[in-house]
Amino acid sequence: MRKQTLTVIQPITYQRDAADRGQLFSFYVEWLGFFVGWLKHFIGRLHRLIGRLVRVIGCLGRVIGRLERIIGCLSLLIGRLDRFIGRLALNLSDSNKKPSSNQSQANLLLSKQCDDKNQN
Repeated sequence: MRKQTLTVIQPITYQRDAADRGQLFSFYVEWLGFFVGWLKHFIGRLHRLIGRLVRVIGCLGRVIGRLERIIGCLSLLIGRLDRFIGRLALNLSDSNKKPSSNQSQANLLLSKQCDDKNQN
């Protein structure tokens, strides 16, 4: 046969409450220590990430500045080429409209010869 045991309910005393509160307090302190450690680790990682971003952004700023200068020079060069081509086209169109003095003399001779043939 089994022996029956009585479960004794211990009365809540001030000492037991103090012990429970002490355990609870130590649990919270331990949890707070863990949280602070995690927060310290997280902030350290965040600090390193921000440092890397600042370095990358600084490098990108220099690269963007150089690209901006190169694009400015290319824009200036293209503008000058555009003006040069415009002047060249204008000169070519003017030279086609106005014959040179040698061409005008040759045209006059041809027209005189044609007139002479027509009269004969």
